[in-house]
Amino acid sequence: MAQPRLKDIADALGISVATVSNALGQKGRVSVELADRIRIEAESQGYAPGGPGRALRTGRSGMVGMVVPDLTNPLFPRMAQALERECASAGYDMLIADSHGDSSAQDAAILRLVRRGAEGIVLIPRRGTRIADIPTPLAVIDTPSTHRNDSSADHFQGGTAIVAHLTGLGHRKLLLLGESARSPVQTDRIAGMQRQRCEIVAEEEVQPLLADLQRRGRCGERLDA
Repeated sequence: MAQPRLKDIADALGISVATVSNALGQKGRVSVELADRIRIEAESQGYAPGGPGRALRTGRSGMVGMVVPDLTNPLFPRMAQALERECASAGYDMLIADSHGDSSAQDAAILRLVRRGAEGIVLIPRRGTRIADIPTPLAVIDTPSTHRNDSSADHFQGGTAIVAHLTGLGHRKLLLLGESARSPVQTDRIAGMQRQRCEIVAEEEVQPLLADLQRRGRCGERLDA
């Protein structure tokens, strides 16, 4: 069933849309008796003020958007849940869009959120994304090497910690399983692994390798090499 409009209320009472808007918005000159009739009619039709109309009147939508690259990745729903909790505590609603790892879909999702009046957008970008300037505040969660990044894990430090821990256990040939060698996350992590390797290697050689899961057929070859 369609959401009742101001026009539906106005037609039912034989008055103008402007009068209905003024009464429900508690502005303008509307008699107490007529305002009560309008409110009763609005309630009977199930009219709920908000959405685009509220945004037009107040300049605020009360909505924050989030764009993620893959909702099937267990990490991103947990991040979305945490963000939704914070939004709710501050009185905001949240809309989530999945770009499915496609840059065009990501751009389209951001544009939809802007058009719907999002007061802010949180973006976890697709790999290799070039983020365009938009009129809406944008927070980017990725790696420090990502343009316009606002929040990230320290993947470089993570790489150094991985090597320090594993070599401390006596391991000397390390394999990092990652989605793609082009991923900034993997690039930062490998750089940290290489830095730690240079610091701890004396006579023994530590060899961190990256197995690209997008080229699974060659993974076994690299392990056997």
